[in-house]
Amino acid sequence: MNLEKINEEVWKEEILNENEFKDYIVSFIILLGSLGFLSVGISSYFNLNLPLILSSNHIVFFPQGITMCFYGFLGVILSTLQITTIYLKIGNGTNTINKINGTLEINRKGFPGENQNIKIIYKIKDIESIKIEDTNNILNTKKTILICMNNKKEIPFYQYTKFVTNYEIEKKASIIASILNVPLKNI
Repeated sequence: MNLEKINEEVWKEEILNENEFKDYIVSFIILLGSLGFLSVGISSYFNLNLPLILSSNHIVFFPQGITMCFYGFLGVILSTLQITTIYLKIGNGTNTINKINGTLEINRKGFPGENQNIKIIYKIKDIESIKIEDTNNILNTKKTILICMNNKKEIPFYQYTKFVTNYEIEKKASIIASILNVPLKNI
């Protein structure tokens, strides 16, 4: 993802889901597992034995069957929501820096309905600095470039979920800071 220079005063960057294929695979695996849990839970209620590997002979409906139905139902709902989010490309959009208008514009695609297109505009003069935030959890590493406003709000401008070197994120943050003519914090 690179800032594309439209002209001397306007920069634009397209934000896309880089892990779309992987997300689809994970969502479908969760969906299949959830359907398995749900079918075993339901078959334990009716005392049926489903063919293949989904045997429910030794599953008592209360409490195991109810628990399997609950987790299966929850998994189906969450995986369907995740597949829909990926398919509709929710969260994709653009970041635009327009020095002619003096604005920083963040556009994202939302769920269909009232908030289908999300557009947030900030005045460049209200931007205090650019900040890099590095969050390391056991299973999730996330690096974020934040726009720090004069009113102490921090707006996520760009988020790296895949592995990137510190040099790459610092380079991108310094380019954004130089375009906006603001200082860079936390390096």
